[in-house]
Amino acid sequence: MDTDNIRQQLMELWKRSFDDTDAFVRLFFTHVYRKENALYIEQGGRIVSALQMLPYTMQFYGKEIPVSYIYGACTHPEERGKGWMSALIQKAFKVMAKRHIALTVIIPAEKSLFDYYRRFGYTEAFDYATETILPLQTTVCEDTDITVASADASEQESLFHYFDRKQRERPCYVLHNQKDFTTLLHESKQSGGQVLTAVRKSDGRPIGMLFCYPVDNRIEIREGFYDTPAVREQLLQAALRQYPAEKVLCRIPPTPSTPSHPLGMARIIDRDRLIRHWLTAHPDTHHTLEELQHMNASSLTHLLLGYARKEAYMSLMLD
Repeated sequence: MDTDNIRQQLMELWKRSFDDTDAFVRLFFTHVYRKENALYIEQGGRIVSALQMLPYTMQFYGKEIPVSYIYGACTHPEERGKGWMSALIQKAFKVMAKRHIALTVIIPAEKSLFDYYRRFGYTEAFDYATETILPLQTTVCEDTDITVASADASEQESLFHYFDRKQRERPCYVLHNQKDFTTLLHESKQSGGQVLTAVRKSDGRPIGMLFCYPVDNRIEIREGFYDTPAVREQLLQAALRQYPAEKVLCRIPPTPSTPSHPLGMARIIDRDRLIRHWLTAHPDTHHTLEELQHMNASSLTHLLLGYARKEAYMSLMLD
């Protein structure tokens, strides 16, 4: 099967399996899709099951580790229940091991799928919290401009450098590179959302950023970075001016003391590498190397990703 035929069949299977718009499907297969990251099963000249292994990097307690994000896993309705997806996932683990991937992550499309992916060694590892904000009157800082980021804007370079610096402040976070950032700007515009940015007038330096999406009578903030609480407040009020809404719902990193919701799962691929990195970053731990080497996979994943302390986080993933 030639490359163009594979891509076309994958797109058709995707459209049959998911509710994504044609514009989003084109965006994915233009900016994100790579043939070498797609696994599929073909029967009688037709692709019946497929998944994508999207490469990412994770900030892991001072180290950067390679991560593979399982995305777009789907099977043709007439071929479901035959074990095709199970075979693809097991094959994906082998490919990841050959590529020296340290960790694989996934965001189940619905709650019932958490149990399905546990069968393959995945366990909950990433939660999120929500914060509801009602409209307030805020004094506007005269030295700050609030603008809408564009995927084609000449200032995108400085915006990405700000975005990159802020995302790396998190101890255990799935990072987005500059290409991802550009794709996110395109996706935001397609979805009717905006990326609002706060820029200091005096020197043009970015000092804040919000990824905003209107949903019914509210605004959803799927990610936000800002230098001060005052900048955050200005960005939130700017979002309310952009979209008439009753409230703003912010998705934020959770803490151990606040309610949270499960988002994503993880499965360790390179056990020894992650254990070594974690021990180096946690010299005062009471856990020994031998203990970690014999710990069951789920417990080890929770420990290494700081699940009890809600240290691992991912956001702005294609989900």
